[in-house]
Amino acid sequence: MINCNKDVLKRIKSAKPGDPSVLVSLEALESLPEIYSATIVSIPFSIPDGKNSNEDWSVVATYPNVMYMPTVNLLSRIADARGVSGLDNGTQKQIIQLVDWNRITLNYSAPPQLVNYPVGYEVVKQGSVLQEDGTERISDPAIIIYNVFERCNELWTKEESATDNYKNVTVSSNGTKLYTAYNKQQACKYDSQAKRLAHLASEMKFAEAKASIKARNLVIRTLCGLQTGYNIEQLKSGCFYIGKILRSNFAIKSEHAARLAGLSKGAVMADNASDELYGYTGYTEIPEDVTPGETLIETPAEAVTILDRDTVIRKIGKYLEFNLVPNDKKDSAVNMLAWLESAPNAEENQKFWNRAIDVLAEIESNIDKAMIVK
Repeated sequence: MINCNKDVLKRIKSAKPGDPSVLVSLEALESLPEIYSATIVSIPFSIPDGKNSNEDWSVVATYPNVMYMPTVNLLSRIADARGVSGLDNGTQKQIIQLVDWNRITLNYSAPPQLVNYPVGYEVVKQGSVLQEDGTERISDPAIIIYNVFERCNELWTKEESATDNYKNVTVSSNGTKLYTAYNKQQACKYDSQAKRLAHLASEMKFAEAKASIKARNLVIRTLCGLQTGYNIEQLKSGCFYIGKILRSNFAIKSEHAARLAGLSKGAVMADNASDELYGYTGYTEIPEDVTPGETLIETPAEAVTILDRDTVIRKIGKYLEFNLVPNDKKDSAVNMLAWLESAPNAEENQKFWNRAIDVLAEIESNIDKAMIVK
């Protein structure tokens, strides 16, 4: 089922192949399984003037043509319309590297004095969306390194070059060092150790936030099919057309009905009822010939697999190694794997052993059957 304004639908159908404003495949959405529905909307934006940035677009190149990149504001609207999830998750770590301390003290004649110093942050983010065939697509990790020292060092070097290491300067009546650049007198900004340390501190203050925003933007552009840059001709439509895929009302009602039916029969229902309805086992009942304490997972072929500690460790370990564990289940998987590896008699602890099996089942319910570790 596709929910769409008539005018939007008409515009998408009339679009030529490669139209940069159309970020949705109508043909693919028309073949969506019944358990999903799609909503196609237009995301209007302000058209730039061909020269300057505005609230929706920032200039990223000027030669040979002016190129624009969407701002955080526009990307957030696009991500919401596409249904991108997981953007608030990620990892952050401070970067410590060897730097030449003489660059900060302005000691130009001495050999390099290398010290470990915090220079910025590394942020890694991932996101996911539902695709036109109803499967989830997880983006590759977006790794952004924001190195403050390199950025500051570039500005210091420019000022040093313009003043020949502060030899070609004049001193104003208030003691400020001045130099001439582009036929204009300018005050020296980085001519002392204190000024350079203050410069580093001001950049470090927002380094993590800047890296996080860049990583977030990269994930959105990747998952939504946006170009890295646009010229003014590609933006003349004034909007993007994009679709969000959600579970349909039919699927939600069916899952609820199946859960109620299972409970009425005294069955143990899985956390995700859609697995029972669309491709898994319905509900799990313990066969009469199974002794208490054995943990079973029923496969679609109705074969019974008895899991042991080594198998569960191997499966969870592989899923973590190949980044197949959803972000919201990653902590549970890591903690459970650590417990299993530290508990040689894990199967005897019924409470935690059952939880380990549940964690494995939750992970595998989100993985394509071809990727299941045997």
